[in-house]
Amino acid sequence: MWHAQHQIRAVALDPFRFPGWAVTLAALNLQLRKAGQTPWRLAAPSEAASQRERRRWLRLAEENATLSVTAGSRARRRLWRVTSEYVIALNQKKCTLCGACGRICSAGAMHFAESEVRLNAMDCTGCRGCEAVCPVGAVAITRGEVNSIIQLTVSETACPVCKQPRLSWPGKEGQPCPLCLRHHHGMREA
Repeated sequence: MWHAQHQIRAVALDPFRFPGWAVTLAALNLQLRKAGQTPWRLAAPSEAASQRERRRWLRLAEENATLSVTAGSRARRRLWRVTSEYVIALNQKKCTLCGACGRICSAGAMHFAESEVRLNAMDCTGCRGCEAVCPVGAVAITRGEVNSIIQLTVSETACPVCKQPRLSWPGKEGQPCPLCLRHHHGMREA
């Protein structure tokens, strides 16, 4: 976040005293290289590390100025929309197009419209709320890198039993809605 919001590209630390940071910096640089971004560099800390030295790295001119970053996965997704850390998979054979996953997704990664279902993995924050609310287990979020938007065609139809409007996959327009399928003996007939 410092990289994108304040263009900070270096960190001053001793890699022998803090080997974990050197490994983390190397992993960060691999990801930045994939995204075509400028990598961070490791600078040797000065013996008299002072507030002035830190201010020079952070590019703070005033004595009382401070920098802060907006943290969190949503902020990260807004800044780096080139790739996603998560893959959204929707099993069309299981999915009943109830739309629960789209309603629960606060990031807007899943969107249901009258002619399409759009899965935008670049907006996905990996919270897995969609997996939790899916009544049939048709949604799966996995780790991976993608950079595409998947658009699935659906059609607006009506349930032949209860006559309520609903979305349907192509070729399955005449089938009853999931609620009518669960009720027996015509309990939902209009």
